[in-house]
Amino acid sequence: IEDRGEFGSLDPLRSRPETVARARATGERVLAQLSEVEAAATDQSIRHRLQQLRTYVEYFILFHDFRAAKDDAARQAGLQALSDYAAQHADDSLGVCTSPEFVRWRLRV
Repeated sequence: IEDRGEFGSLDPLRSRPETVARARATGERVLAQLSEVEAAATDQSIRHRLQQLRTYVEYFILFHDFRAAKDDAARQAGLQALSDYAAQHADDSLGVCTSPEFVRWRLRV
C-alpha cells in the first residue's frame, strides 16, 4: 500500500464512504459471478484458482469496510475482522492473507 495519509496511515480520499460503498458493491457482484463460474467448473485446478480469487475479493471487501470505519471502535472491529479472516485463510498461499500478525502490524490504528 503506497497511499500513506493522515487517516490511520491510509489515504482519506480512498476511505470516503461512497468510495468504500462502490468497492463493496463491485466486490459483491464479482463474488456472485465467481459463484456461477465455480458451479460450472469441473476442472479441480480451475476450481482451486477460483477459490483463491474468492478469498482475495472477500478480503478486500473487509479491507474497504475497515477503511470506512467512522470511529476507533469500528476501526478496531474492522481490523479484528481482517485479522480473523487472514487467520482462517493462512494456508491459502495468498499475499493478502500472509498472517493475522502482519495484518495487525500493517494496518495498525
